[in-house]
Amino acid sequence: MIDHMRHELPDLNYWEFFLQLCGLRKKLKIKGISMQPTLNSGEEFLMNPHAYIKRSPQVNDIVVILHPQQPSLRIIKRIAKIEKGDRYFLLGDNLSHSDDSRSFGLIERKQILGKLTTRTNFLNE
Repeated sequence: MIDHMRHELPDLNYWEFFLQLCGLRKKLKIKGISMQPTLNSGEEFLMNPHAYIKRSPQVNDIVVILHPQQPSLRIIKRIAKIEKGDRYFLLGDNLSHSDDSRSFGLIERKQILGKLTTRTNFLNE
């Protein structure tokens, strides 16, 4: 979608690493191309499952949800628009290769599993 978004997630720092050790962050590995160029297949990130306890999701947040039509599948998308009643329109950054709200519709806040916070793949380089 927009090239400058590629580096919007910071690299792992000591605080995020500590939170992961404490079980407050979950490590995820990207599979697929729906979020390119921001997130590439094989890269690893941390997700904060508690990100929206005290604050609401915002436009441009990258979130993890269970696919509404395939509940065993976790997917990662960007919040593109917020509708009334805490309903969210999600898009992949690679619009031509993304299964997102254009096909499954709006999602509710309770469907959001967490927010991506940190890029960790540089540890593997």
